[in-house]
Amino acid sequence: MTHEPDFAEFTLLIVDDNPTNLGVLFDYLSDYGFEIVTARNGEDGLKKAEHVQPHIILLDVMMPGIDGFETCRRLKDNPLTKAIPVIFMTALVTEEDKVKGFESGAVDYVTKPIQQREVLARVTTHLRLIASLHEQERQRKISDSLRNISKVLNSTLNQTQLLQVIMEQLGRVVPFDGAAIFLHENEQLVLSQGVGFGATYLGNTIALTDSSSSVMVFNSQKPMFITDTKHDPRWQAWTETTPILSWMGAPLVLEDEAIGVLTVDSFTTNKYSEADVSTLQIFANHAAGAIRNARLYSLTQQVNEQLIKLNADKDKFFSILAHDLKGPFTPLLGNSELLIEMADFLSPKDIKEMGASINRSTRNALGLLESLLTWARLQMGRMGYYPKRVDLSKIAAKTVELLLGNAALKQIELRNKVTVGTWVYADENMLYVIIRNLTNNALKFTPSGGQVTIAAQLGIRNWELGITNESTPNSQLLIPNYVEVSVTDTGVGMSEEVRQKLFRLDQQITTVGTVNEIGTGLGLIICQEMIAKSNGRIWVESELGQGTTVRFTVQMDELS
Repeated sequence: MTHEPDFAEFTLLIVDDNPTNLGVLFDYLSDYGFEIVTARNGEDGLKKAEHVQPHIILLDVMMPGIDGFETCRRLKDNPLTKAIPVIFMTALVTEEDKVKGFESGAVDYVTKPIQQREVLARVTTHLRLIASLHEQERQRKISDSLRNISKVLNSTLNQTQLLQVIMEQLGRVVPFDGAAIFLHENEQLVLSQGVGFGATYLGNTIALTDSSSSVMVFNSQKPMFITDTKHDPRWQAWTETTPILSWMGAPLVLEDEAIGVLTVDSFTTNKYSEADVSTLQIFANHAAGAIRNARLYSLTQQVNEQLIKLNADKDKFFSILAHDLKGPFTPLLGNSELLIEMADFLSPKDIKEMGASINRSTRNALGLLESLLTWARLQMGRMGYYPKRVDLSKIAAKTVELLLGNAALKQIELRNKVTVGTWVYADENMLYVIIRNLTNNALKFTPSGGQVTIAAQLGIRNWELGITNESTPNSQLLIPNYVEVSVTDTGVGMSEEVRQKLFRLDQQITTVGTVNEIGTGLGLIICQEMIAKSNGRIWVESELGQGTTVRFTVQMDELS
């Protein structure tokens, strides 16, 4: 469909030594909205053409000084003016004169005496040609830009880098003072990339219930352009103050689902047209496809990482089955066979000692099986998480009661210092397993005469200052709404090298206790995964020969 050019957007240069002709054409063409510049001779016309860069030049042939033919030749020899169309105004109508005019570089002519309507018709025709050339150039830029995006996609599928590339390529096909990419996340639009005005608001969000123009485009999945934001009721800025006067937005759509919005803006009015918004939508369609590819690539990477972890977990699982599970059964079978063969010759004391050995081996095997089954249920998602209001002091007391016999055998003082009525919001069974495992570990690595203490304090240390599962806390600043639980022993401690390997399933850590107790290395990992289910954290503080403290966080009950 052909659209009539907006004359107000074009500048005409009229070069004529006759002031009457100049005045008539100036008045007539100005009434149609053209911006008119005049010159009285060829030399003046050359200077103004180079300075003003008009869209069309109306040039008289017969002038004093250099005539119109020579003026046109010089215009075409100048790189700054050679592309400007020249229409001759002449009374010379012979075939030789016409050929001479076209050979000098003119694109058309009107005969004198000047007919105003004919001049307007000639000018309009060439403006259409200019507009057509501009449209072809715009389409070429779009094709080039899309090819460039395809090339970049072959070298990077990182979404952050991709959004930057989209912004760079957008500037080749649509003029703007500012541009932005909003992506849909959690029922809101997030400003994920911006240029110019939009760059200062990266990370800002717009609720989908908002009345901003970007949300209108997203919800309708249709492009929109506004030529004057001050007088268009559809314009609703998403910031309180903005210099934007013209605006366009196109939805980023994939298979009938909007994933975001691409917007451009200008600080001048009447900057955009239907052709511009059509171009923006074509570009947005390709950008949406590129974003989808980047997201699929990211998802693939995540799946691959999960598969690698699962393979490592599987290898660890089979390693435990092949090695650790065999360990408890060797003395169990040996002692039981010996007891059968030598029962008639053994003293009651020997039988008692062998029975005790069999009992220990059986308990070790049972403990290992329980750990393996617990870990397996966690990995398969078959261990339910049922949080409720729990008195932490009762869980600690229950643990002390269960393990008091073990502590007494090693002459270790087992203390519960959790204040009665310390209420937390957690899964009671998981919380008990966690504290029991940590306390049992502490007893295992504490020699006779030592102490193991279960304690708790309100608030947790500041995670923003570098606390992770593999590092020692470096801040005593406490944050409310959480409880920090600790199990402290005066045992053998551990080296930094060993501490760094904790919570890693791909590392085999099976340190023997102070009286040869055997562990699987799964206990801390099980605790970590259970704590993670309640959005808590766990970390270890220890020095070789100086004891160990294991800390973890649990959410405080809201009624506390």
